[in-house]
Amino acid sequence: MTRSAQTWAVSLARRRATWMLLAAISSVVVVGCSAARDGATNATRSTRSSSSPTSACRPAQARAALASFVGAFNRGDYRRLDSLFAEPPLFRWYSSNQPGLRIDPAARTRDTLIRYFRSRRAKDDRLRLVSFHFTDNSGGYGNFWFKMRRSASDFRGGAWFGLLGKGAASCSTESVKLIVISLGGPDSDKG
Repeated sequence: MTRSAQTWAVSLARRRATWMLLAAISSVVVVGCSAARDGATNATRSTRSSSSPTSACRPAQARAALASFVGAFNRGDYRRLDSLFAEPPLFRWYSSNQPGLRIDPAARTRDTLIRYFRSRRAKDDRLRLVSFHFTDNSGGYGNFWFKMRRSASDFRGGAWFGLLGKGAASCSTESVKLIVISLGGPDSDKG
C-alpha cells in the first residue's frame, strides 16, 4: 500500500470512529435524559408552573441557547450563565476535556458550575461557535452537537484549537434551559 493510500485509509478510519463516537454519545444523552426525566417527573412537576410545560425544542431555540452560553462565557457574565442552565433535578452535567478538565462527579454538580466558569475566565478561556447540528427531541429535550474553537492561556500558549461537543436543552413555553453541555478534547473536530 502506498503512503498516500495509507494516509487516506487512516483518515477514513478516524472519521468513521468520530461519527461512531458521536452516535454513541447521542444515544447516551437521549437514554440518560429520558431516564432522568422519567425518574424526576414528580420533582419537576413541583418546580414548574402549569403554564410552562416541557415541549419539544425547536432547533432555533436550542441554537440560540448555545449561542447565548458562548457569549456569556466569553464576557464572564455569571448571572446570565447561571440563568441559562437548568436547576436540579433537570440539570445533568457540564463537562469539559482539557483545558479546564471537568469530569464526574464535579461535572454533575450544579452548585459548582459558576465557580468553575470563574476559574476558566481567570485563564482567559474563550469559545467560538463554528457550527450547530440539532439531532432530535427525546422526552421533551432537544439534543444537539456542535463544533467550536477554543483558546485558554493555560493550554498550548493560548493558541486556538477545534473541538466537537454535545448538548441537550429543556424547552418550555417560557424558557429554554441547558441541561447538558460537554466540550470534547482538543482537535476532536479533526478526523
